[in-house]
Amino acid sequence: NLVRGRITQAWPEPVTSNNLVQAEVPVEGVDLYVTNFHVASDPVRKCYQASASVVAGNKSEKQITTQVKFYGPDGVQSKQVTLAPNGQVSLTFTFEAPCKEGTYSLRVTINETRAIEETNYANNEARCTYRVIGLPEGECNHPSDSWTVEYTCYDICCDDEGNCSCCQPYKVEVSYSQRIKTTVNLDTGFGGVNKIFEGYPWAEPFGKYGNEIRDKHYTKAGYMVYLEVRTDYWTDWETKVPSCPCVSAFGGKGEGPKEVEVRFPFKVHAGPGKELIDRIFLVPEKPRGSWQNTWKLPACSGYFGEKLPSAAWYPVFVPDKNTPDGDYFVTVIVHPHGFTHEEGGGFLDAAERVCQTIKVPIRIRGVMWDDFAPGKG
Repeated sequence: NLVRGRITQAWPEPVTSNNLVQAEVPVEGVDLYVTNFHVASDPVRKCYQASASVVAGNKSEKQITTQVKFYGPDGVQSKQVTLAPNGQVSLTFTFEAPCKEGTYSLRVTINETRAIEETNYANNEARCTYRVIGLPEGECNHPSDSWTVEYTCYDICCDDEGNCSCCQPYKVEVSYSQRIKTTVNLDTGFGGVNKIFEGYPWAEPFGKYGNEIRDKHYTKAGYMVYLEVRTDYWTDWETKVPSCPCVSAFGGKGEGPKEVEVRFPFKVHAGPGKELIDRIFLVPEKPRGSWQNTWKLPACSGYFGEKLPSAAWYPVFVPDKNTPDGDYFVTVIVHPHGFTHEEGGGFLDAAERVCQTIKVPIRIRGVMWDDFAPGKG
């Protein structure tokens, strides 16, 4: 920034070149920005909840409080952020994916109203695209896989002058494998998992009114049911590369599950939606693809948000009160994941992804109102 000063010419002068002076004066500026904007799990399933992450930053020597706005398919969300001098803050916005397959875009802004004067507004907006795909069909049960690869090894040949190189190739076969182990905990009384539920009729060892036996797979329509899935993926891929000269590894890696789905044999309340559903994807505690992970239902906020706000965070499902008595199975599907490669190019057979389907029994007898009928207790 240039500051200038000039002496007003009042009479003729022989030299006027020294009548102007200028000096550089530093002026503190503010530059707010958004960057690294992306959908956490792309592609996303249609009609399901997804999340987008963005980093908001502040290039200045002072603390700034401003608004970050997210434009999603289900509306605009705004978050107030306070940015430290030359600091950054990571933000996450959740949204409901469109119910039609295709490619969609998202937008995020910072200081959109320009309430804060900046030296640069060009980086105040970021956009990203993501794909919406359909729901998987059928079940998958291929919990383990093995394959054989052929590494090319060489001998070392040296000439009379001592120059050595790889020569006389030969093949070495090595077998690898991968597997997935899935453990499902379905508990109609939370089995001590969460003490807050003690005192509810369905959580008592013999029923609050002494008229039912405690069974973690037995409940009545209308009561909450807890469900947790643990996945344990393993592979020894490329841990046995031959230690021969000039050998090259194939590369690639095996990843743990990225999607775990639950399908119900009856309609349930679960997740953020208010409508009854019969399938839902679980939420992982660790990043998707982790070898060991724990998956839980999303908070049942759609059903309890208005009826019982204090329970809106419970990771449960609630069988519809009109569910007929019966012996059912809840289906848990760990969708295909892991290392994959087609046959050929050193692979003597194909490496196929692993997956697993678990059927968990649940028995429904009666409805929750039976426990509160006149004359009980």
